Amino acid sequence: MASSVPFEVWRGRLVACLQLPDVASLRNTSRTIGTSIITAALLVERIDGCLARHSLTGLIDMHRTAPLPFTYVLRVAYVLEQGTDERRRIGWFIRLAAIYGLTPASGLPLVLSAQWLMAHLPSKTAFHQLPDAMAIYRLLGHLLTYQGTSLALQQADNGGYRIGNESFRVVPFGDLPGGHRYADGYKRTDPAIRWVDNWLYPCNHRP
Repeated sequence: MASSVPFEVWRGRLVACLQLPDVASLRNTSRTIGTSIITAALLVERIDGCLARHSLTGLIDMHRTAPLPFTYVLRVAYVLEQGTDERRRIGWFIRLAAIYGLTPASGLPLVLSAQWLMAHLPSKTAFHQLPDAMAIYRLLGHLLTYQGTSLALQQADNGGYRIGNESFRVVPFGDLPGGHRYADGYKRTDPAIRWVDNWLYPCNHRP
């Protein structure tokens, strides 16, 4: 079956419809498709399409110096395709970070490095240990600073989290007070958080 389908159809249509884990499996298992069609260059096209669809071009990027390791490009593609609603918000977040001088001196885009992805996201499971909104922030937070303090998302000793000098914890749905306004539309991918002891916010709180 695979051998009867023209390569350009595989590249242009069929592979584009597959989830990335299936793309990786197909590359590893199909002698016909394999490395001849499912290449780093093909995934770069997919990444560029994802960035364009979500208005993230020029805000987030990857290292593009050839040769590009397939595993690196696959990781970038995977994390950028997670969290549909959260991707819609990350663009305005990065723009605000740039306006307030939190981004690197080199400016935008924020570049996801192979070294950081390999060290912190060695597998899909590592990404999904956090709610999507926090996992996506984690991709970028270590690239941001405020008055010399890193804004990387870090796990705190008490089971909460820390960004810069501020601590917070995720509030499970069952811990919300009865009738609380955040209970309506609560999402595990973008949960409520409690800052310090008193203030409760949506995870993706927009000023």
